[in-house]
Amino acid sequence: MAYVIDQSRCINCSWCRRECPTDTIHYFDQEVRKHKIDPQYCIDCDICARVCPMDCISHEPAVVPDAQSLAAGKMRARAWARDRRQLKLGIRAYAESQVLKIARNGS
Repeated sequence: MAYVIDQSRCINCSWCRRECPTDTIHYFDQEVRKHKIDPQYCIDCDICARVCPMDCISHEPAVVPDAQSLAAGKMRARAWARDRRQLKLGIRAYAESQVLKIARNGS
């Protein structure tokens, strides 16, 4: 099962594409200059539908990806989550080091 974008309501804001953890959403098909979700790699995470300001992304139960594509999509999502977690930990460690530096210097 996958999500689909209602092309008539899409305003090309790119929120869905930026937030998709598996890079499944691509900007424009050959004939239509709108975003499109590749159903073979969609992992049904619902992130795209939640961030869409036009509410034009819905679940399409008729599309069922094969097991290999679903596994590949989930692996990309796990890698995305791991990288994002590492980035957050790095930012937090940097912020804490700056706070300690300021505390030591007294200003």
